[in-house]
Amino acid sequence: MGIGLAALAAMASPYLLRMVVDSRATAGKALVLDRESRTAQKELVLCLIRQPGALRLEVASNDTYTDPASGLAIRVDDAGASRRVRIWLPEGKALDPAQAAQVKTCIG
Repeated sequence: MGIGLAALAAMASPYLLRMVVDSRATAGKALVLDRESRTAQKELVLCLIRQPGALRLEVASNDTYTDPASGLAIRVDDAGASRRVRIWLPEGKALDPAQAAQVKTCIG
């Protein structure tokens, strides 16, 4: 019984860790963008995190990316034929024009 519970906990731990990381990345922040993109997942993510520009993103989890300096958090969810892109910022902040331009370019 104990081994079964330990195995179950080990299998669930990546999902639990992801929930905690995602929650911490967006806690206390306002959703400033919620859009769909037809850009392929890999292309979209690479554009957001590797494209030279205003976004300075780090990988927080397999689909959440953060910029600790600005408090920005981006989540990219695969929704079949499209991707859902959501961006959070601390209350009262907005994407600056350079960030907005880079996001628009990546989303397509």
